[in-house]
Amino acid sequence: MGSGKKILKVLLPVILLLVGLSVLVGLVSSRKAPRKAEKRETGALVRVMEAKRVSHRIILSATGTARPSRSVTVIPEVSGRLKFVSDSLVQGGLFPEGKVLVKVEDVDYRLNIERAGAAMATAEFELAKIESEARVARNVWSASGVKSTDKENPNPLVVYTPQLKNARAGLASARAAYIQEQVNLERTVLRAPFNSIVRSESVELGQYVRSGTEVATLIGTDDIEIVVPLKVDDLRWIVIPEAGSDTKGSRATVSMETGGQSYIWKGRVVRSLAEVDPGGRMMRVVVRVEDPYGLKSKKRLRNKSKPPLAVGSFVGVEIEGGKMDGVFVVSRSALRDNSTVWTVGEDSNLKIRSVTPVRIESETVIIKEGLSDGIFVVTTDLSGAADGMKLRTLLGGDAGTKSQEMKSIKEVAK
Repeated sequence: MGSGKKILKVLLPVILLLVGLSVLVGLVSSRKAPRKAEKRETGALVRVMEAKRVSHRIILSATGTARPSRSVTVIPEVSGRLKFVSDSLVQGGLFPEGKVLVKVEDVDYRLNIERAGAAMATAEFELAKIESEARVARNVWSASGVKSTDKENPNPLVVYTPQLKNARAGLASARAAYIQEQVNLERTVLRAPFNSIVRSESVELGQYVRSGTEVATLIGTDDIEIVVPLKVDDLRWIVIPEAGSDTKGSRATVSMETGGQSYIWKGRVVRSLAEVDPGGRMMRVVVRVEDPYGLKSKKRLRNKSKPPLAVGSFVGVEIEGGKMDGVFVVSRSALRDNSTVWTVGEDSNLKIRSVTPVRIESETVIIKEGLSDGIFVVTTDLSGAADGMKLRTLLGGDAGTKSQEMKSIKEVAK
């Protein structure tokens, strides 16, 4: 290889490097200086809601367990072998009022009626005989002209007075015994005392039962009760009927979640248990729901897919209370320290206001004083919040779903 080629091979990379450096220096020297931009204070982004005076209905929410409003243990008053047991006398069986549950063998009781009837006839005969003898004795005494020492009244034994009393008493006793045997015969048939469902049963056909033996336990199906605990202070908002009063209690809505669906029944407050629970310092109120099993014909056809509100069901209860006029209803997250709210001024600055909450509910706060119509209340939590803090506002409850961002409150008002 010649010396010229060697020199070229060494110098060529050096020349290329120098050219590149020259281009780089030219580009750097020709670059313009960046403009200085003034930093803009955007403020913290918060969610707000507009305050408006409204009429607000108080709703008291609670939970409870359904229990029977009527329950009875069926016990026979006579003894004997069961000759009939209804096919429906099984747990969950339905009985309309007056339907026969069981029948006790009644042969002995019919014979007892025959005996009591015979005894009553004998007593009637004895009374008739004594009455006849008494009339004869009085006639004989009157015809004899005998004067007695006790103001011309004959000796009672002479005119059969005590004998008559004894005969009449015997007849009364025989008649009572006859009636008692008739009652015992009627008691051999046990019927449902009201529309009911069988909670439990403990007899079989042919079993011998004694007076006082438990046959079954029935619970009523016409209505059901839910006992719910309420704060004592909340009772002023609802109507609780007094015992024996015709006043209708506050309306209530009973709801139950099952199978991913919510089912609703209408009810009413019927009474309170008149005692405060010493544990939670709560007053218990009873809500009654009519036809919880949907057994009434029209309602049953309309709600074939609706499950029964059975005893033991855990339900939610909302009791409708009184109405408050001219109040502000804001989100509970807007209340700070139970006495202040954050609002947005016209210059989009935060302003702390003192308010007077009338009632604090699970999700809302009812305020009487401290706000006015059209004020925007901040519902977002901020750390280090203070009067005059710059804000960017978003109208509505969810920043993720609201697209309308407000640069200022004035723009939203427009």
